[in-house]
Parts: sequence; C-alpha cells; structure tokens
Amino acid sequence: MNGNLQWHRPRLRFVLPLLQALGDSRTLARPMGAKAFRFPDNGDPMPVTPDSPNSPEASARAAIRVVNYVLIIAAILLLLVCARVIVVSVLVGVGLGVILAPLLGLMQRSLRIPSGLAVALVAIIGLGAIAGLGWGLFSVVESQAAMLADRMPELIERLQGNAQALLSRYPWIERNFASVDVAGSASQVGGALFKGAWSGLATLSALVFALVISLYVAAEASAYHQGLRRAFPRPHRERAGELLRESAATVRVWFRAQLIDMILVAILTSVGLGMVGIDYWLLLGVLTGLFGIIPYVGIAMVVVFASLLALASDPAQLPWVLGVFLLTQQIEGHLILPLVMRGRARLPAVPLLVFTLLLGRWAGRRGALIAPPLFAVLCLLYRELYLPRMDAAGEVARSSGQREQAEQQREQRRADEQEDADHPAPVRGA
Repeated sequence: MNGNLQWHRPRLRFVLPLLQALGDSRTLARPMGAKAFRFPDNGDPMPVTPDSPNSPEASARAAIRVVNYVLIIAAILLLLVCARVIVVSVLVGVGLGVILAPLLGLMQRSLRIPSGLAVALVAIIGLGAIAGLGWGLFSVVESQAAMLADRMPELIERLQGNAQALLSRYPWIERNFASVDVAGSASQVGGALFKGAWSGLATLSALVFALVISLYVAAEASAYHQGLRRAFPRPHRERAGELLRESAATVRVWFRAQLIDMILVAILTSVGLGMVGIDYWLLLGVLTGLFGIIPYVGIAMVVVFASLLALASDPAQLPWVLGVFLLTQQIEGHLILPLVMRGRARLPAVPLLVFTLLLGRWAGRRGALIAPPLFAVLCLLYRELYLPRMDAAGEVARSSGQREQAEQQREQRRADEQEDADHPAPVRGA
C-alpha cells in the first residue's frame, strides 16, 4: 500500500491544484468503500475519518445544520408576520400561566383537591375578577364619563376660543402655530384615549382564549418545564432549567409590581386632581392607572388629555394639573417602584420605550401590553448569558495578551544576554 502511494504521489500532487480549485484541497475524492487520505503540509498521507472536521461527512452535516437554521428562522419570521395575533395570545397565555402556577399549586396543597377541580376554581375566580373589575371601573367613572361626553362640544369650542385668544396675545406663537387645529387635536386625542380605554376593556374580554392557554400552562407547569429543559443538550440542561425558573420569577415580580403601581398611581392622581379642583378628577385618575401599564406612552396620552381639559375649562388650572402629574411620577419613580421591585434591577427607560413602540407597531395595543414583561425576560437573558460570555472572552484575551507580553520579555532578555555574551564590556584598567 505504501509503495503504491509513493508511486502515485507525483500524480496526486499534479491533481492537487484542481482539487483546490474545486474547494476541497485536503481530501481526495474516492469511490464507494475506498479509504480517503489527506496530505498535510509535510506530505505524509493521513486517513480521513467521518469524525474529522475536513471529511465530506462533516461538511455535509455542517451544511444541513446551516439549512435547518435558515428554515427555522424563516418559519419564525413567517409566523410573526402572518399570525401575530395568535403569537401575542400565546405569549399572554404563557405569561398568565406562569403567574397562576403558584396559586394553583397552593390551592392543590391547601385544599387537597385534584388538578382539574383546582383549574376550574381558578378559572371561575379569574373570570369573576375580570368581570368585577370591568363593572367596578364602569360604575366608578360612569357619571363623570357621561358628563364629559355631554360637555365635549362645549369644551372643544371653549378650547378653540382660548387658543385664539392666546395666539392673539402672543404674536410669535401665532406666527409659528397658526396652522395648528387645537380643537381638532383635542378631539383626536380624546377620541384615541377613550377608544384605547374601550379597546382595553374589549381586550380583557378577548383574553378568554389566552386565559384557557394559561390554565393549561399552570396545570402542567412542571411538565412544560421539563420538556423545555430536555430540549437543550445534556451539558446545558441544568443551566437552562435555572434560566427558565428565573424568567418565571421575573414575570411574576413584574406583574405584582405593575399591579401595585397601577393602583397606587391611580389613587394618588385622583386625590391630587381632586384637591386642586379638577372636574373630572376620578376619571383622569382611573385612566392614569389603566394606561400606566403601557410605559411612558400611556401616561403621556393621559397628561395631554388632562391638559387640554384644563385649558378648555379654566386655563389657570393647567399648572396645577401638570404639577399633580409631575409629583405623582416622582413618587412613583423614587418611592413606589423601588419598594415593589424589592431590589431587582429596573428596566432601562430608553430601550424599553423603543421596544414598546416596536411591539405596538407590530401587534397594536396587545403588543404594547406584553412589551414590558417580555423586555424584562430579554434583559435577564442578556445579563445571564451574553455578559458572562463577553467577560470570559475578555479574560481569555487579557491572559493571552499577558502571555504574549511575558514571552516577548523573555525573548528580549535572551537577546540581551546573547548580545552581552558576544560583545563583552571592556575591563577597566586593561
């Protein structure tokens, strides 16, 4: 065999450039059942096994892996574009299931009832809570909402008159903002606000499908956890399980903090607006609490609407309205959120706002609703997966750089010693 290889080596080296042009410069094509040989730089033939990174089998596996990744990414993108309502409903259902799983487990352990009965009780309690919340909010703000609807044409007319008086008093404002339709803008903001509130109530009723998914997720939480954990390679399963548990804890903390924050902000805003004498103080406070679930954008809509109402009713109340909202936001940011988050890292403002706007553009109001918890989970994965990998890469680069520097210093010392040995210093007095 070796003699044959020695005899054929000139011919093999002659066809080697052709194989390089074909993209396989290390492995020679062979008939079925024949053994392949690879010629390293020293010219000695080495057999190529299927596990070798240069073997055709390894190249085929790598190509198939790349094609699978491309198909998976394409399927995900197609699903996000064509079935975004279903995707959002599933995400909401999974989030609610993660929130309800501890309650379901506690009910099973405390009452010692089977899983099916516990699921039925949780479903009844959940639907009753949704219905009671909707009825309570409607009964609380019904009188003020009806009064505002009756006075809306009058308020729009007064707002137009006040805007014209302001423009005539300050000519530079009139030159820059004369083309702005204040009354039309006010009606558009108010319509969008109440349409959003009504859509929010409709969304609550439309979440029945997501509630069904959440009940299944809560009832089989351990099974889904184990299934997702086993989807990862064996060496990474323990870490994957830890990240799944931390993600679930993050969603629960966000939900509890958001619920407490919405209630407290609604109460503070209602009390503050009532103290300064705003007519629709209770309605504006409830709207502040409801729209507070949409970060930054929701509260901005309520502030604009409340400011327009103050300008239409009594322009002297506008500073007081802005002061109340500014004070409540300061209390929320520096007192309420630090207490309810309990030392957990808060979400960065600018990335959260951009992420909310992107999901809102993609899936409407439902996308804006799921943006904060989804962003919280992404931040957790960023901190636990990406940053440690980058830190480890930095440490490896630093240690490699230190080794190279030490090797250069040793080479420099050897060169200096060699130079001293070749050119000894002259002896004094010689």
